[in-house]
Amino acid sequence: MLEIRNLTIAFPTADKPLLMVKNFSLRIEEQAKTILLGESGSGKSLVLLAILRLLPAEAQCTGEILFRGRDIGRMDAKALQSLRGRQIAYIPQGAGNSLNPLTRIGLQVTEGLPLASGESRERKAIDILAPFGFKEAAEVARAYPHTLSGGMKQRVLIAMGLARNASLTLADEPTKGLDPSRIRTVIEAFQKLQTQAVLCVTHDLTFAESYADQIVVMYAGHQLEISAKEEFFQEPWHPYSQALLAALPENGLHDLTGFAPPHMSEGSGQCIFFDRCPRRFSLCEKEPPMIQQDDREVRCWLYAADHAGDYRTLSERGASVRP
Repeated sequence: MLEIRNLTIAFPTADKPLLMVKNFSLRIEEQAKTILLGESGSGKSLVLLAILRLLPAEAQCTGEILFRGRDIGRMDAKALQSLRGRQIAYIPQGAGNSLNPLTRIGLQVTEGLPLASGESRERKAIDILAPFGFKEAAEVARAYPHTLSGGMKQRVLIAMGLARNASLTLADEPTKGLDPSRIRTVIEAFQKLQTQAVLCVTHDLTFAESYADQIVVMYAGHQLEISAKEEFFQEPWHPYSQALLAALPENGLHDLTGFAPPHMSEGSGQCIFFDRCPRRFSLCEKEPPMIQQDDREVRCWLYAADHAGDYRTLSERGASVRP
């Protein structure tokens, strides 16, 4: 359904461009549920914006993004408008900036949606909002955004996005700022999307474990691991992935020391996780490729067969690689 090939995103500065996403590649099949995990600033949200061609005008974007074989980057304005909302829905982060303050919630929720014979727009809005924990969905439908709390507005956005019944839904931190009971409501709503594909950015490991088919880990603009959900939570490969799970309360709340490196136009040539990695060794001073073994991919020399660091040697030993 969706294929991203070597997506690179940079922003110009007075000195050199800031590299925010580097050689991001991903394939999402029909009905697949994929989660992007990683710290803030790792480039996850930029990937979603690039798919919809909503990056700021100054962004320098290279690579290919194909939706059902069509290159989104080459679509004209009419084709792009048809794609957004109808075929690819988007649930943005930051509810406060995403709703029209001058329009009632019900009209925004149902905008562009067809009505059944005899169905009112208010009735449709109530039906869309009710599953998301609104005790008085009718009052919410008649309300203006400024009268709702941040969590309520976030649930409105989720309801709007899922109501589009698009083939692919992009969601950016859908559970952020919600209490545990509301998070469960959101998880249940997403789990009902049996026939739709979803690409979701989140920090919420509970949401990821409850919902995902596939986990993609990002760090400082780099993909570090791609794995099936079950394998990831049972045995994460990359040291950064291991650190993410070790920080969970049930695993002892082990904190990862240090900070992600700043975005730069050119890397140091070493592994992007080098300074924080507890398992680094001499070969890690050279940036690893993305190494595929079986159905998993990992950017780490620990999984490079003989640690040779040579693409040809890795290929000869049965491990395929990409930048």
